[in-house]
Amino acid sequence: VQIVLYMRYMLGEIIKGSFDNNIDQLGQWIKGSGKQVYLRIGYEFDNPENEYDPEQYKKAYRYIVDRLKGQDIHNVYFVWHTIAWKAKDWPAYEPLKWYPGDQYVDWVGISFFDSQQNEERNAVTKLAHKINKPLMIAESSPFKQYTIEEKLQWIKKLFNYIKNNDVKFLSYINVNW
Repeated sequence: VQIVLYMRYMLGEIIKGSFDNNIDQLGQWIKGSGKQVYLRIGYEFDNPENEYDPEQYKKAYRYIVDRLKGQDIHNVYFVWHTIAWKAKDWPAYEPLKWYPGDQYVDWVGISFFDSQQNEERNAVTKLAHKINKPLMIAESSPFKQYTIEEKLQWIKKLFNYIKNNDVKFLSYINVNW
């Protein structure tokens, strides 16, 4: 099971404990589910649209992990999920500004939508291997690929990336953009 926590405009409230009841309920559900749960905390943290301040994000991420670990939950894996690409008008790509620390991250996740955006994706791949964390494609879909040929090329690039980079987990979004 993969669960995503969207935290836009909530980081400060999380750190202050305003969502403790929600975090505890989520933890109890995860614990009782009997399933492996991959929890993406503040997915695509480095997407400017999410407006996550790096320091506040790290504190909120750590707060959630510490609270869940305090519940003695053994079937949850914490995923640090970067967008792994950037638009031309975005700031420099520096995902480590949001990195909460090795003890808080079980998996590194990326998004794979634009198969032409290799620079950032490759940087994250190297980072995941360097910090010895398994790599997942947490979100993927052939975004802005409209013809059958474009979609087939996207699929080919996706599976080549998986094969060449030891990706352990793939999540595909079945959507017609």
